[in-house]
Amino acid sequence: MKKIILTLILCFMLPSLLPAKKTFDIPAGWRAYTLETDAVTAQNAAPGGRVDILMGFDAVLKTGGSNYVVATILQRVLVIDTVRAEGKNGLVLMLAPDDAQYLLLAENENIKVVFRRPDDAAAGPIQVSVLSNLF
Repeated sequence: MKKIILTLILCFMLPSLLPAKKTFDIPAGWRAYTLETDAVTAQNAAPGGRVDILMGFDAVLKTGGSNYVVATILQRVLVIDTVRAEGKNGLVLMLAPDDAQYLLLAENENIKVVFRRPDDAAAGPIQVSVLSNLF
């Protein structure tokens, strides 16, 4: 009988003893996307900050060869939270649905998060950088 009472007490008390899960106020039409990052990126990011996402990949040239290129695929992305738990690090980003799809595609390539100044509102076309242009 004591075991049953203890079990019932734990069933009702346990949820209040567990840490609360984070919830985000996600506006209609937007998505919260968790991007795994290195520890340094997660440590230096802050909710409310803005980042750009760069992707590096081998581009196939019309001539048949390839060249390593880097493109800015997303600009002024809002960081809504950071993740640092159980050996995993990441950022929770606010994205439009199509941007979330592009970022998922990019995760198969080499991506990098670049921090922006909070007051840097500039966004627009950025020329793709080509490795062969450095030499």
